[in-house]
Amino acid sequence: EVSWKKTDEDMLVLLYQNNETQSDSSDERYRDRVEFFTDENPKGNFSLRLRSVRVEDKGVYMCQVFAGGLSANATVVLKILGFSVSHIMVLILCITASGSALLLYWLVYSNPEDEDKILKFITSSHADRYYPAFTVLTYSDLRYKHFLFLFGSAGLVLVNSAALMTEVIMKAGKPISIESQAEAKQTNGSVFRRNLLNRLQQEFKAREETRKRSTEEWVCLVCFICNIFDYLKVNNMPMMALVHPVYDCLFRLAQSDALKNEEEVDCLVLQLHRIGDQLEKMNMQLMDELFNLLRDGFLLQEDLSSMGRLLLLEILEFRAGGWTLSDTAQKYYYSEVTD
Repeated sequence: EVSWKKTDEDMLVLLYQNNETQSDSSDERYRDRVEFFTDENPKGNFSLRLRSVRVEDKGVYMCQVFAGGLSANATVVLKILGFSVSHIMVLILCITASGSALLLYWLVYSNPEDEDKILKFITSSHADRYYPAFTVLTYSDLRYKHFLFLFGSAGLVLVNSAALMTEVIMKAGKPISIESQAEAKQTNGSVFRRNLLNRLQQEFKAREETRKRSTEEWVCLVCFICNIFDYLKVNNMPMMALVHPVYDCLFRLAQSDALKNEEEVDCLVLQLHRIGDQLEKMNMQLMDELFNLLRDGFLLQEDLSSMGRLLLLEILEFRAGGWTLSDTAQKYYYSEVTD
């Protein structure tokens, strides 16, 4: 399941579920304007194409992906530079105010003796016919008080209009741009990954001391390393640098002294269920050697507990079945475990 949401307005942009796009689920603003690349899904690419981008589209978008018990998300910020409705409305108001002020000036000062007619003219519906008449006004007609009136009523508005027009024109020259937080996250992610792997390397070197100190800590360390192997991908593939450390941990769990401990056997089986298939693809020879150890332990080691022996038998059958269990086997093993 993949969803794209506009988080700052809590608006669903796109929902991909059960191998198809749920068009009816999208908000009306985005219907018929979004495109999802289903062919790219196997590559881990869940990008969205937004067509006919509008000013109101700017904001924060989040992509969330759910697959089984796993999930991931990424955030994108869309910023738009250009004409907006507010820009245009303010521009129109400024120009209108300027023109109205100039029209008023022309009416008042062109014929002050006819004040009554002027007031009647102002209130009439025909004043707009004479709106262009302010263009015939020349500087030579202005007296001092005329200039003060004109500057106070229209000049400042015109200056503001010019400034606003300049700003709008400069912004309109810039293309619509999309700025992704993923770029910043990539840098931060690289630092985090490097620090994580360095810490993991330190813990791995001290793994035997950890096991001697506490079985619980040792099992947690193995689980953590295997989870990192499962989640950290490079070009949608597990990191090669982690393959041998993971195998080393699993080989240690397959030694005879570890097979006596149900907690370690349970950890071994759980990790093979989780990443065994991936590990085998990375190095089948090591996987074969590991399972030879498990077979020997199951057949030859007498001090195994009944639970430990059951878990080993289950993982042997699990791999033999192509990393799956039949319904019959699933019922047998897990009903036994429950009992």
